[in-house]
Amino acid sequence: MRMTRALIAIALAASMMTVPHGTARGAVAEAGAKLAPIHLGAGSTLWLDGTSSVHEYESRTSDLRLSAGPEAALATRTNPLGFETLVRAQGIQALVLELPVASLRSGKSGLDKNLQKAMRADKYPLIRFELKSYEIGAMSAKADTANITADGTLTINGRERTEKLVARAYRDAAGLWLVGTKPLLMSDFDIKPPTMMLGTLKVHDPVTIHYKLLLAPASATLPTTSTTTP
Repeated sequence: MRMTRALIAIALAASMMTVPHGTARGAVAEAGAKLAPIHLGAGSTLWLDGTSSVHEYESRTSDLRLSAGPEAALATRTNPLGFETLVRAQGIQALVLELPVASLRSGKSGLDKNLQKAMRADKYPLIRFELKSYEIGAMSAKADTANITADGTLTINGRERTEKLVARAYRDAAGLWLVGTKPLLMSDFDIKPPTMMLGTLKVHDPVTIHYKLLLAPASATLPTTSTTTP
């Protein structure tokens, strides 16, 4: 859940994947920076999976909201290459990813309701990740791929934690994919793992967050949908 913030951090770092040698690092937190939305293309999704005393489960959402700033700088970056150039120039000053807790769906209404209750979605309806800094590793053998390490603040259930994310970024015809996973403990965010069936089914504390984000700014030369899946 805190991973949502993590996703944004990854998006920023990923854009810098064309750095030719060594590493690139940048701080991207500036109080009061005005943010602009970043379009997420078809196939962008985030999900968590875990286990219980009865079976494995998965809860997924495509209701993801990514924004970055400053707004004025982003207004002129209408394609993935332009966004990448801005990042490499240290032009991104803020980055935020949000998702509504109520949008997570497992296909089991009972589990969804219990998970929302455990996360106090009525009081804390959003999972939020705010990027603080990022680092791009040396280029991989594939010229279009880079590994990214991002630090930020993940907020779930009203609890904030500093988290580190490691992700992979690569391009396709539709934009820039950001792909990664992050293991978490519900208890780290004061979430009591839910139970069902009079306590017979008990959800275990560890979960893993998975995300696949396609940054696909509007462009006259690039499509807004992709036929490639990460």
